Amino acid sequence: MLSDPAIYGRFMAKVTFEPSCGCWIFTGAGCPGYGHIKINGRMFKAHHLTYEHFKGPIPEGLEPDHTCRLKCCVNPDHMEPVTRKENLFRARQFRSKTNQSRKARKAPIVLHLIERFGSQSNLAKALGVSAAAVSGWKTVPERQLKKLRKLTGLTTEELWPHVFGAQALAELDRKYRDHINIRTPREPIKFPWDEALASP
Repeated sequence: MLSDPAIYGRFMAKVTFEPSCGCWIFTGAGCPGYGHIKINGRMFKAHHLTYEHFKGPIPEGLEPDHTCRLKCCVNPDHMEPVTRKENLFRARQFRSKTNQSRKARKAPIVLHLIERFGSQSNLAKALGVSAAAVSGWKTVPERQLKKLRKLTGLTTEELWPHVFGAQALAELDRKYRDHINIRTPREPIKFPWDEALASP
């Protein structure tokens, strides 16, 4: 399917490459969940298309499982053909690990976002959700990744350090440490996404 240059070009125009983690983020329909694209009147799963284009046909009875655990990733090297049973088992393990992390405490990246936007209410307003919803966050919800990437310019790796590791968060803190140190109550911080938030 992607062997057609026109279709390949349209498809890859919707892909963003994350150099640190190697993920190919499909930003089209379905993101941040499983991406999909309509071709010749039919809907196709984005990660199936790239797997078949670069790796070959998906073996009968198997389905590509994301080893990076990011549903919107279409990097064929981040997929492994497994049975449906194995795929569901891995998904349960990942959810269990994530839930344990969420129950432990509010992740530093969530505190970081609240700090950057000024308050939970400001963050909630920017995302179009209630302040109570943000208050319940332990990690950044998957459904908010796309919007937060657009608003903040942060990468998926930085927004999900519980998946990709703490190095991304450490780098994020390093980039903005000077802003934190110089802030005073009378001098509000101006961040790169302030203009985006001010836009209607």
